[in-house]
Amino acid sequence: MTPWVRRFVRIRVLISKLDFTLETGESLTSCGIDSISFAQIRGKVMADLEIEIPTTFLSETHTIQDMIQFVEKYKFA
Repeated sequence: MTPWVRRFVRIRVLISKLDFTLETGESLTSCGIDSISFAQIRGKVMADLEIEIPTTFLSETHTIQDMIQFVEKYKFA
């Protein structure tokens, strides 16, 4: 298993341990993520998975699932 796959798995495990439900059909902003939090999430994903995450994912038009699919498409294809 490559290092970035291990990091991706760790991120998924951490998300699964959250004490609230993350609705992947919602936008980040509707889940209470502001631009500062998004920058932190984006930086962590970019550092761990070595993929550029567009800032457009902070808009109301994109869901969390859209961002997950983007990462899967460009990193795991």
